[in-house]
Amino acid sequence: MKTVDWRRVDLGGVVYSYRHRKQNQHDQMLQYRNRATLNHGDLTRGNLSLHISSVDPSDSGPYRCFVPKMDLICFANLTVVPKDQQNRTKRHDSSTTGPPPEEEPESEDHGGNREAVRAAVISTVVFLLCGLVVFLVLRSRAE
Repeated sequence: MKTVDWRRVDLGGVVYSYRHRKQNQHDQMLQYRNRATLNHGDLTRGNLSLHISSVDPSDSGPYRCFVPKMDLICFANLTVVPKDQQNRTKRHDSSTTGPPPEEEPESEDHGGNREAVRAAVISTVVFLLCGLVVFLVLRSRAE
């Protein structure tokens, strides 16, 4: 593959661009410079996985991958949960020397954390499916 473009659909900018067998930073959005990578060796195997380091909630949003030579487009939605919401724990600050108070039963609504896990799993599955589609297309063209 000579060209692969990853873009933020909602922002209209380039997250990562691979042209003529090398990274092209010319049009890359500044907030993704030195954070977005693509394993160039995996491209021949159809793996188009985009890696973003040091993610934060502003990285959340819809992404599009485009491979012009194959006329292939894949979409993925990334949701990043702030660290303080990821690891919510119940704290009891007490200066007494007696036994700790009994824990209140947690409500059945764990929606925030469960939704974050669900979003992470779905995003991962979508990325893997995009890679699988590209692999299968490449394999069918090779036969």
